[in-house]
Amino acid sequence: MSDIAGKRLRAIEEFSHLGAGFNIAMRDLEIRGAGNILGTQQSGHIATVGYEMYCTFLEAAVRGLKKMPPKTVVEVELDLPGSAYIPKRYIESQRQKIDLYRRLTRVATPEELDDLEQEMIDRFGDPPRPVRRLLCHASIRVKAHRLRIRAVRLEKGMMGDPTVTLDGGYVVADFVSQDLMEKLRKKLHPIPLRMTGDMKAYIPMPAELGGLSGDPDEIMAFVDAILVDVR
Repeated sequence: MSDIAGKRLRAIEEFSHLGAGFNIAMRDLEIRGAGNILGTQQSGHIATVGYEMYCTFLEAAVRGLKKMPPKTVVEVELDLPGSAYIPKRYIESQRQKIDLYRRLTRVATPEELDDLEQEMIDRFGDPPRPVRRLLCHASIRVKAHRLRIRAVRLEKGMMGDPTVTLDGGYVVADFVSQDLMEKLRKKLHPIPLRMTGDMKAYIPMPAELGGLSGDPDEIMAFVDAILVDVR
């Protein structure tokens, strides 16, 4: 058996779940080479532009042919506690991990995230805690993007602030739209939201969370819960 035939058989074995045809096609494309989509050559390889860029260009081309709008790119910087990753005991294949990491970063709507989470459960079983955190990160990014928030992080409480205990802290959001933050402030009432002139919003964390050293999962759940849809 040739090396290429062996790779194709391993691809079929790896992607045996329902709806895996696209994954098999992409793996075959990597094995045999797909041509240089940036020029006139038709005998190149995906390595010419890189797997991630190739997938991005391919998706954009397909959406264009179908007269669909461009894929929304969600770029929100998160600095939150807790380790979020895909452990080997959950998924051994490095290729499958890379594919899921890529898809998690490209999720643009709650519906897409729900579908991806259900697919992961169907294929690999119930996600362990680090993977649950990845899903929560994706949810926070999608919600923050809708609110035109560029970054979300935690900061310690300040002396003299009556809205937060000294050992508590804030969820801090760097925002673009003051109008959306004002709508969010009204939605969160009676939870206070304070905006500053440098386009930052401060939301105090509940004392029961234990401040910045509290349980990472409870903190992330709180952050996810306060980023409500205001449109």
